[in-house]
Amino acid sequence: MAAGSSWSLRKRLADLAPSDDPEAAEPPLVAHTIVWGPICARQAVSQGALAPVDSVLLRPHEAPAEAARVLELFPDEIFPRKEDTPRSLADRLGNSAFLDDCHVPVGGMGQEWCRLNETMYPQPRLVSWSAKVPEEEGELVDAGTVRLRAYPHLARPSLSDLRCREWPPAVAELASYVHKLAYPYLGPVSKAMLPNYCEVKIYYSQFGAKLGRHRDAFEGQQLFEFYKNRADPFKKQFCQRAGSDVHGPRSYAHEALLASPTRRQG
Repeated sequence: MAAGSSWSLRKRLADLAPSDDPEAAEPPLVAHTIVWGPICARQAVSQGALAPVDSVLLRPHEAPAEAARVLELFPDEIFPRKEDTPRSLADRLGNSAFLDDCHVPVGGMGQEWCRLNETMYPQPRLVSWSAKVPEEEGELVDAGTVRLRAYPHLARPSLSDLRCREWPPAVAELASYVHKLAYPYLGPVSKAMLPNYCEVKIYYSQFGAKLGRHRDAFEGQQLFEFYKNRADPFKKQFCQRAGSDVHGPRSYAHEALLASPTRRQG
């Protein structure tokens, strides 16, 4: 994590400290219903889980206009068509300039890599958006270069294969709305930091894609080590230990900095 980012976070946390008006920093509550969660320890054990779950699934009472504006950003080419076969869909996605141009191992294993978007592999296709990193949070970069956030992935040949682009106003507005919606359930770190990174995962049933059971890949301390010292968390373990602290430090995932020339965005 850049020193500027740490200073900025401490300042925002200080702004949230108790004051004469304890609700001064609280944003207006967005009316919503809790669809799922949290799961207490007793419920978790009764279902065979190892630990309770703090996550919640929320449904706002009114559909946000911000979401509709974001959907308008998605081109027709990425949506399945009635006449599509898996091959025709893969060919069209492979030519899309909208999707992140990611690489994955051929056949899911080995040392050879191929472009994900032109295959019929079941992995989700990605679109990564980021807020620009303020100058005070990182080193200055050359003209024509934009400094963005990034999130590391196990299935990437190297950091150079990360893809990201500056998010448009519609995405920034939706991120702000989601922060207000989730605010009552956030810890102090997440309350202090507005979202600054968004990754869209698109699953295609034509490819047999499914969102299976998963859990956070990192513990909070492992993320700190990665962003501060570039330590490789995958060399330790690719899982989260039951009861470990993830929900707060996990927000630092968005503090990784990726200097990316403007011509390579997207």
